[in-house]
Amino acid sequence: MRHHIFNLIVFPSTPADLTIENVVERVCISRRILEIRFRKLLGSTILREIQKVRIERAKRLLLETDYSIDRIAEIVGFTTGSYFVQCFHSEMKTTPSKFRKKMRTG
Repeated sequence: MRHHIFNLIVFPSTPADLTIENVVERVCISRRILEIRFRKLLGSTILREIQKVRIERAKRLLLETDYSIDRIAEIVGFTTGSYFVQCFHSEMKTTPSKFRKKMRTG
């Protein structure tokens, strides 16, 4: 099961498919059981791991495209641009705009 859940998180059909609800549906166990097992196996919440995957995809898009921050937020599965900026800042200690500028200028 661990490998199957990992693949659902890292390789979803589309970024929009990367939700706890979709993972629960595909592994056929309750959300609560999934969260308990996930935390026990990986020491982290499933939501935290999903957000990390989304942030990694966003970093790639920030560097490889000129998409707006709101467009990137939508592509990687965040509900709003402001929530994406908040999560990105929490993980990276900088904003997506500053990250893009810094990484592109070296």
